[in-house]
Parts: sequence; structure tokens; C-alpha cells
Amino acid sequence: MGKEKPKTNPKTLPKKAKSNSIPTAEELTREFLKTPAMVEHARMLDKVQAGRDKGNQTVTVSVPNPFATMLEFVERNNAAAAGRAPDPLAKLVQQIVENELADMLHWLVVSPGSFSRYRDLWNSFCDERGAPQHKIGDEEPAPEGPF
Repeated sequence: MGKEKPKTNPKTLPKKAKSNSIPTAEELTREFLKTPAMVEHARMLDKVQAGRDKGNQTVTVSVPNPFATMLEFVERNNAAAAGRAPDPLAKLVQQIVENELADMLHWLVVSPGSFSRYRDLWNSFCDERGAPQHKIGDEEPAPEGPF
């Protein structure tokens, strides 16, 4: 017959010490992604990704004449080298805008901290959590994370 363990009275157990350790970047990231700003950010990205093939919105863009001349020059040379007719200026500008927006979407997905608004939110969040060592500097590009 084995001895039974004595029952421990929970009131006599020592209380667990609270951890005063500084949170890791991974812990901060998990918390940060749950903030209202980042939840809204994720929803916006989902809408953009889901609606990319659902039509276009027409806007008018003014291009300064020297830039229009430059674009037409580059397009004439590219078209001649490819053996095709040059595309009109409106199509060139549309493609440039679409490329820029696709690039912006990419960085909003992979490194929102490269945008000053999100960098400021992250840095404030780090300060609030007592982890200033995880802040992103103003002049440095955001790493592939922390969020």
C-alpha cells in the first residue's frame, strides 16, 4: 500500500511572483495586432485583396508637361525596341499609378512600420508596454516585422 500525498491547503501556498520581464518583440507583435488600429488595418487589406478585380474608379490626373514629355520619350524608345506602337500617355500614367498602388499594398502587408503612421503607433505601443528597445527609429527602414 502506497502512502497518500498529504493534501495541500491552497491558502498556505506562496503566491506566484508577477513577472516584471520586458516583453519580447513577438509578444508585443501578438498584442499589437489586436489593437483597434491594426484590426482595422487588417480588414482594409482583406477588402483590397478581395476586390482587386472588381472594377476601377476613374480619376483625373494632371501631369506636368516636362514629365509627360519624358514619359512619351521613354515609351517611344521602349516601343521601338520592342517593335510595337507606343502606348498613349494616359495608359502610361495609369500603369504607373497601378504599380505604385501595388507597391504600397505590398509594404502595408509585409512591413506596415515603413509607414510613419504605423511606426508611430508601434513606438507608442512599445512605450506603453515598457519596451522602448523594440521601437523603430524614424530614419531607419522598418524591418520585416515586428508586425
